[in-house]
Amino acid sequence: MATTTTGSKSPYDLSLDCVHCGLCLSSCPTYTLDHNEADSPRGRIYLMRALYEGRIGVGDPLVEHLDLCLGCRACETACPADVEYGELLARTRSRIQSGRKSTLGSLLGKILLREVFPYPRRLRTLASLGHFYQASGLESVVNALGLPALLGRSMPRLARSMPRIPGKKERRLPAPFHPSHIGVRARVALLTGCVMNELFSPVHRATIKVLQKNGCEVYVPPTQGCCGALHLHLGDLDTARDMAGRNFAAFLQHDVDAIVVNSAGCGSAMKELHTLFEGTDDAATANTFSAKVKDISEFLAELGPIAPERAVLRKVAYDDPCHLIHGQGVSTAPRDLLRLVKGLELVPLPDADRCCGAAGTYFIQEAETSLRILEPKIAHIKESGADTVATGNPGCALHIASGLARAGLRIDVKHPMEILAEAYE
Repeated sequence: MATTTTGSKSPYDLSLDCVHCGLCLSSCPTYTLDHNEADSPRGRIYLMRALYEGRIGVGDPLVEHLDLCLGCRACETACPADVEYGELLARTRSRIQSGRKSTLGSLLGKILLREVFPYPRRLRTLASLGHFYQASGLESVVNALGLPALLGRSMPRLARSMPRIPGKKERRLPAPFHPSHIGVRARVALLTGCVMNELFSPVHRATIKVLQKNGCEVYVPPTQGCCGALHLHLGDLDTARDMAGRNFAAFLQHDVDAIVVNSAGCGSAMKELHTLFEGTDDAATANTFSAKVKDISEFLAELGPIAPERAVLRKVAYDDPCHLIHGQGVSTAPRDLLRLVKGLELVPLPDADRCCGAAGTYFIQEAETSLRILEPKIAHIKESGADTVATGNPGCALHIASGLARAGLRIDVKHPMEILAEAYE
């Protein structure tokens, strides 16, 4: 039985908190697909407990059921016993990954996560190569020849759904400081991160604009980097700590009221860094850092948003990112902000709180299951009559946009800040 821990409880003790009541079952995306108990939260907790008790090993086929977990944490919202499922899963995945034999896929994943994502220059170089691959027509030739199929069954689908990578000018980094457009109501620092920088730089520009219009001075620390959320999600806790340490130094040198994040997955991980550093020399620093982290919608709601004047004629369906609604408990704030926009109609979206299937790198590693989870989401969006889907997480935006395109639906996918920025023109 394991006794080492990075938090106040060992993983084994966390598994004992589950009372197996089953109230989480209907909230679990993978359980509702096939009603397999091993693919439910309580079933996975039982497997994790068996792992720590030595009844199964990291190479046991049963462990594959843990791989199928999206880590959406909807079970935490439903749980009456307040089981810390997300923390238990991350720490168990860390143990599993350290004991498994490496495959070509896992090695490539480790190279990307450990040797590319943490280093902005390397990531920008990779993004530039990706842009050339698409803009030169090489991508079309590779897909037409069917070459992606040689790399695996799921690769053709992934190749077709590869996001458009902006050119270098569009991917320019924001300046280190942006003054308020009115009197100073607050001073904030903005996380630009890694993937958001390279694929969603317009969201950063929109976020800065909205903050300025609401009386905020915005700092963008130039030495910041990847927040480590993907590493944490996959159980690479050591790299996650390294990434967090770099951001501690970058952000805490600024005297700000909040560290604002516009990516739900990043924000959720950053708010919980104190658990990752508990019992270490950096525990106090992690506590200070985590306490300052706010999702952009959460921050504006607390500040008191200034209503924009320009009308934006859109019919919008808002979809809750899992790591915003379940990881951070933020759901009403983004909707309230969108309701401030004149001319905007916020339409109901059934099961808006259900996972879309993106889940970090899940849509790559578990492509078939991810698509099955996405299908009802796309159907609900179509039925809503919306011309725009608003969501506050990059992975969700990419995955939903890909699903809408495959379904032949011409529906925009926007970050709420992009819509608000339109209204502040």
